[in-house]
Amino acid sequence: MALFSPKRLPNGNILITAWEKNVDYPGNWEHLIEVKPNYSNWDNSSLPAHGVGGTIVWEWHLLDHLIPEGENSKDYPSKWDPENGAPRINAVQYDPKLNQILISSNNEIWIIKKFTTIDLYLYKLYQKLFTRIFGNFFGEVLLSQLFSEPGDLLYRWGDPATYLGADTSHPQTSFFQHGVGWIDRFTEFGYTIPKGKGVGNILFLNNQFPAGSSVQEFTPPLRRNGSYTQPAYGEPFEPSGLVWQYNTVIEGGLPPAPFLGSAQRLPNGNTLIGAGPSGACIEVTQDRTIVWKYIVPVANGCSRPGSRRC
Repeated sequence: MALFSPKRLPNGNILITAWEKNVDYPGNWEHLIEVKPNYSNWDNSSLPAHGVGGTIVWEWHLLDHLIPEGENSKDYPSKWDPENGAPRINAVQYDPKLNQILISSNNEIWIIKKFTTIDLYLYKLYQKLFTRIFGNFFGEVLLSQLFSEPGDLLYRWGDPATYLGADTSHPQTSFFQHGVGWIDRFTEFGYTIPKGKGVGNILFLNNQFPAGSSVQEFTPPLRRNGSYTQPAYGEPFEPSGLVWQYNTVIEGGLPPAPFLGSAQRLPNGNTLIGAGPSGACIEVTQDRTIVWKYIVPVANGCSRPGSRRC
């Protein structure tokens, strides 16, 4: 899972992140777009020949999923509180079986459904029907209990304060994470991960984890129907614990990575870890034994291994 990487979808389109401005909310606001490439506009060097790379066929805007103005974020865990500012997305991944998108943003990991125009049409239809029958307030309340707005957060994990408030007693668990992704059975690199090696779990590099940069793995509370177990009011999303982790300070073998980096599960069950700033990579077993190590000999154009500056 590469940082800021566009993701090729099964239909051949490309999912990428972009920024947008809004006069009501300062900052660069993230959104996702699915682009259908137009290769006739690309030259032999694979660079845009006319500044046109394709057609946008799908969009998701975080600004469309903010809590209502003046409301308490605790009442809307599936939406973003603009009081938290404009978050930064550093990774996306698509699961075609679930038709869901995993998003790494600041100190949180989100999952949304890749909704369709039919989903939007039906939601608007129900919204109109409910408000006509029950009135605007009660209609909206009932609608929110029965249906989630297409594009709302199905699941989030990492920083409960963003939706429970700064005074929550539930600790933050993710700190400027990178390389976030589901452990896929059939990977984008062409190899297969056997069942029992963490398939379906979420793996990531918790860059600024207080105890030291750590690769961590947890199992999201996925239901059979593709939804996620929702927390009780005032409680954070599960899980509260990890199924595996490798801490660079406790275990050693890899310099801390306060930013950048990634982790990838291998077919043998080992985990490949890259610490971006140092250019160091290691392969570790499930019992955290290092079986392979490599240091990139060139960093930022420098010939000194692990150096970030000349």
